This record gives sequence, structure tokens and C-alpha cells, in this order.
Amino acid sequence: MEEVVRRVGRGWIQVTDGEGCRHLFPASSRVEVSDSDCLRNECIVSIGAKRILVSEPYERVVEALLEAELNPLGRR
Repeated sequence: MEEVVRRVGRGWIQVTDGEGCRHLFPASSRVEVSDSDCLRNECIVSIGAKRILVSEPYERVVEALLEAELNPLGRR
């Protein structure tokens, strides 16, 4: 399975939505994450005016965003 959130190079984060489309944005962008359903198996990642439906739980997406922020070169 492809990573839903990952660091790309220096200064970029890629988010993959529920349909497999990839979205690239500057790591310095303001990002908001919200649950999107009562089952809590999807969430919405908002970057500016763009809203991305992600087929992963809120907790997993937040952890991945924090990991991408702490890992500036995209390495694990």
C-alpha cells in the first residue's frame, strides 16, 4: 500500500486521497485534519482552500504528517 502522507524532497509533503490521486503542497502550508465520518476510518486534510478526503483514520494521518515534518529529507 502506498503511503498516504510522505515527505518529498526538502520542503514538500505529498498526500494521496481515497481515489489514489496525489496532492503535493509546501511543508510550510497550514494543514488541518478532521474526521469525516462517524466510523472514524476516513478523514479530511485541508490545505488552504483545498479539501482532500483520505481513506485513513485521523490518528494515522496526523502521525504521518508529524513524521514528515520531523524528517526533512524524506528518510525513515
